[in-house]
Amino acid sequence: MNSTLIVLTQNFPYMPGEHFFETELQYLQKDFHKIILSPVAHIPKNEQREVPENVLVKPFDRNLTPFKVLTYMRRLTLLKDPQARKWFEEEFGTARKYGSKGVLKLINWLSMAVNIRKQIEENYVKNNTNLSEYVFYSYWLSPAAIAVGMLKEKYGEDIKGVARAHGGDLYAYRHTPPFLPLQGKTITNLYKLYTISSDGKNYLQNRYPELIPAKLSVSRLGTVGVEQTNPQNREEQLHIVTCSYMVEVKRLNLLIEALTRTKLNVKWTHIGNGPLWDKLNDLAEKLPSNVEWEFLGFMNNDQIRAYYQRTPIDLFMNISASEGVPVSIMEAFSCGIPVIATDVGGTSELVNEKNGKLLDKDTAPDQISEAIEAFADMSDQEYDSASNHAYEMWNEHFNADQNYAEFSKHLVLLGGNQQHEG
Repeated sequence: MNSTLIVLTQNFPYMPGEHFFETELQYLQKDFHKIILSPVAHIPKNEQREVPENVLVKPFDRNLTPFKVLTYMRRLTLLKDPQARKWFEEEFGTARKYGSKGVLKLINWLSMAVNIRKQIEENYVKNNTNLSEYVFYSYWLSPAAIAVGMLKEKYGEDIKGVARAHGGDLYAYRHTPPFLPLQGKTITNLYKLYTISSDGKNYLQNRYPELIPAKLSVSRLGTVGVEQTNPQNREEQLHIVTCSYMVEVKRLNLLIEALTRTKLNVKWTHIGNGPLWDKLNDLAEKLPSNVEWEFLGFMNNDQIRAYYQRTPIDLFMNISASEGVPVSIMEAFSCGIPVIATDVGGTSELVNEKNGKLLDKDTAPDQISEAIEAFADMSDQEYDSASNHAYEMWNEHFNADQNYAEFSKHLVLLGGNQQHEG
């Protein structure tokens, strides 16, 4: 039997975001004869990435109106749906603890879930006598995952649904209010939830002790290796690279403040764009003369790997206030670039004293500056050791060839699929 994989993303293959799924898709498409990508929150006018030949893109309708008020009124009608009303009533007591914002969030998430569930029913469930040919995979623990959980409750064991959980879709404390609707109930109704870190799995086990342990598994993300490691920097100038979307949580302003305090000759390169581009550009303009800087803008995965291959880089930095498990650090490690990062989310599962330096989540500019200067004081032998340990960490735990191939095989077995050839 050749099963079909239905992947529910937010935007992919449309821009922006979810660029790391592009690597995973290359492994999934080898094992499934057919994959259908259904982004549930895409903007149709946005650029669309290329996908493999056996991947079909079938976006879902977001059921929006030109006016927010009308959209909200439309979402209120979800309570006419018997299953949605039941799920709402079960979660209402929890939502109410977070005031009107909690209740509104529950309504919004449930309405989106029902909209997605109905489109799945229309496209894949109605008049289908062999539901087991489909495997439903929500890339996020989001309303799309809720929809898959609702399907399982409604149609039983024939619905084979799984989801991933990353960071923002997993940790309630990252939100205001700290509430992610129907999380426990959704996981209960999935076949399995794959967290990308042990930290994420432990968080869920502690938050929902009633969950069956077999429901949760760790399946780490990964990056593709390169043909050569990062070339040695023979300049006196310390080259630091950061790579992220330019948003508040990444705290690039904190790094800029730290760089103003160092006496080292430093070159700072940032890869990525985002809404804070102009603000951060203005801040960087005020850096002292011993700090050279450049913003390279957006690069795709292949461009980032190529840059790391040809450009001497001494240090990669990530001082985010919150993370899941940063793919950007995996990319740096795959080239043997040591890392200074904040101890948030699952970052400690990558970075340690052998391959870099972990900073406290609430680190200050002076501490960041001191960490950079301590790194610059390393002997060649100490640096080579950190570089080698960085590569070893990637190769043993975050190599895409291992992680995504194993994950894909789990989904293949779930669908009873014969391995795709070619």
